[in-house]
Amino acid sequence: MSTRALHALARRIRMAIGRGVVRLVNDTLMVQGLQVTVLDGETANVQRFQEYGYTSVPLSGAEAILASIAGVRSHLVAIAVDDGRYRLKNLHSGEVALYTDEGDSIVLKRGRIIAVTAGAELDVSAPMVNVAATTKVTLDTPEVHCTHKLTVAEEITCDSLTATTEVSANGITLTSRAAA
Repeated sequence: MSTRALHALARRIRMAIGRGVVRLVNDTLMVQGLQVTVLDGETANVQRFQEYGYTSVPLSGAEAILASIAGVRSHLVAIAVDDGRYRLKNLHSGEVALYTDEGDSIVLKRGRIIAVTAGAELDVSAPMVNVAATTKVTLDTPEVHCTHKLTVAEEITCDSLTATTEVSANGITLTSRAAA
């Protein structure tokens, strides 16, 4: 092989993997498109491959690891994107997290604990939601609001009870003074 051919091969190998900074994202395509800045300000449009079942839209300024398919610089793909500005830090070995730049997160912690943090609201929507706790469920909140029927299979224990109309139990009906 000639020296010239060896130099060309060495250049392709050096250029096979690189870094870039995300500038724009097109999430409407079958494979997400990124516009990234690479090397000395060169702009490239690349495809971003993600793991099946998981997707995200990185913010401008996130960093990408880019691979040149067959060493061809004009055929770059993003194989990983990270954003250290928002990445959760100080997790323990084996812990896994999903997170956003706004501080929301789901952390699968050691000890089989799942910690969910939502800054504004946590919505769960399904035809049926089952919670099975073997010891206790604690709701630490100033108010619990039920929009429809509440059914309790065994007993309710409380320090005080206020009713706007009436409460019936075991054949005894208690009526509030305002309703009488």
